[in-house]
Amino acid sequence: MILLMAAGGGTTPPPADPRPVIADPLVMQMRPTGRSLRTIRIARDGSGEFTTFKAAIAAGTATQNAAVAAAGLARPTPNFWITYLVGPGVYQPGPEFGSGEIHPFAAFYALDPTKGATRVEWGMEPTGGFYWEGIDVTCVDNGGAFDPKYAFHLHALATIVLTRCSFTNAAPAAGGYPMPIGMDGDTGCTLVCHDVDFTTGPRLSNHGLIGGTGPLAGMTIVYSQCRYPTGSLYFSTLNDSDLTEMWVVGGSADACSLVGDKATLHLDPATVLARTTGSYAGHTKLDGSAATGTTDARTDWPVPTGGLSAADRAYYGM
Repeated sequence: MILLMAAGGGTTPPPADPRPVIADPLVMQMRPTGRSLRTIRIARDGSGEFTTFKAAIAAGTATQNAAVAAAGLARPTPNFWITYLVGPGVYQPGPEFGSGEIHPFAAFYALDPTKGATRVEWGMEPTGGFYWEGIDVTCVDNGGAFDPKYAFHLHALATIVLTRCSFTNAAPAAGGYPMPIGMDGDTGCTLVCHDVDFTTGPRLSNHGLIGGTGPLAGMTIVYSQCRYPTGSLYFSTLNDSDLTEMWVVGGSADACSLVGDKATLHLDPATVLARTTGSYAGHTKLDGSAATGTTDARTDWPVPTGGLSAADRAYYGM
């Protein structure tokens, strides 16, 4: 007994975190910390568990579905994360990947933190909660097909964080071309784009709840340290009574635009905008006239912790 205690009681230390350390405290704060059911390695050179995104995501989906069913739940919670560690290189899933649907509570990390070292050339459809770090995405042509529409077509469910990556739409036949990303929003959800490059199109195609009427809680939209030289950091509430808050903090863009009369725009004066008027610029109602909602210079955007916004942490009891 004495020898065991002297040797540390025979306990096994927890495994080291395989995710690369990033010298950005906001990134480190936003990374998911909930229970991860499985860690899956994707590597083009064969050193991982899978060489393709399709096979890896199929395996992650099966693991998550089985665990959710065993727990007697209807859908996943933040206790059912699947972690994907992605080796460097260019991944080209191709038409067999379909629209690239990704299950909720999926977290992807580039193992090589060098920007530009890891890229996917296909469009994907993630569902929140969702965390994506260090992997560039380019939507490429799918034989002239409508889908994939964008590099990312996001579906709000829980917190979505995109960081340290770029998005490009290089598929002229795609339904959302040339916009790099689009989002179907929902009330109470959060989208954070932090240290992201958008490279194509006149604006983003992010919007709130389709068909929503009357006063809605709205969304929290954050564009932090983003760069978009050709377009507008854009969000449309689709409802002039929606109470969305949009934050544009630092970075640079051709313009920024919040559409929704009662929404609030927090625009950091340090953000470099090529223009503040014209198409896809400023804070307007749905009809294009000036909004009556608040526009201010606040920069204290609500940083998610452990992959979840404060609202989601409360909702899931985390």
